[in-house]
Amino acid sequence: MTIHEPLPVTIESSNALKTKFSHLRSINNRLEAQINFQTLTANWYSIEENILHIQLNLVTQEELESYKIKYGTDFLEAVADDIFGNYQTTSNHLQCFIAITTGELTLLQQQQKLLTGYIQLKVIKVINLIANKMQLPTI
Repeated sequence: MTIHEPLPVTIESSNALKTKFSHLRSINNRLEAQINFQTLTANWYSIEENILHIQLNLVTQEELESYKIKYGTDFLEAVADDIFGNYQTTSNHLQCFIAITTGELTLLQQQQKLLTGYIQLKVIKVINLIANKMQLPTI
């Protein structure tokens, strides 16, 4: 991996979520660094030519429903009720849409101190689901 390549795991949030939580970008940046370090130490990148690139997109439930309509279930595979993804074998790239449900959103807006821990748990859950599916060590 050269210095100019993106990290293997990237985390983005939709504009709707960034509007509701102004510090979400900094949470994502810290979590992205943590997840990349943990996957590195779990030996996910031992074969440089075969590195799995994962793009995690945090979205609202409404946005997830919109993506499902836009792309269809032939393109997006259900990983869980609130997680859909697409794996492109030719580029070894996995894109996941992770919904923050309406109920979760309400709770997180009322108690914003829970946001960091909640996002971390949700992202680690997804990373471990991916690990199991791709036969990689969990973190």
